[in-house]
Amino acid sequence: MKYLSEVACFCILTLGLALSARANTLRYVWTNSPDPSPPYTNWHHAAHTLQSAADAADPGDEILATNGIYRGFGAGNAGPNVVVLDSSLALRSVNGPADTSVILTIRTEQA
Repeated sequence: MKYLSEVACFCILTLGLALSARANTLRYVWTNSPDPSPPYTNWHHAAHTLQSAADAADPGDEILATNGIYRGFGAGNAGPNVVVLDSSLALRSVNGPADTSVILTIRTEQA
């Protein structure tokens, strides 16, 4: 009987955690989207930059970029597609690296 009650408690706890977990959101990036507007959850309203999608994302979200070259700058230099991912996000492309590239230029200050 004790085993049965432990299993029941475990199942209830597991179900409660599963119900409280937030579903991850897919954020879209397309440089030619006709109406880029947050939260960027479809192609029509896709972000024009990777950073815009990252800024709108929550931890665990996924950013999906379509074909193109996304350029940016690192080390504190602002650029059109600067990519700063400060939470656990997944970044992937629609058709892979043959059709989608992220080119990051890192500038360092000279003393």
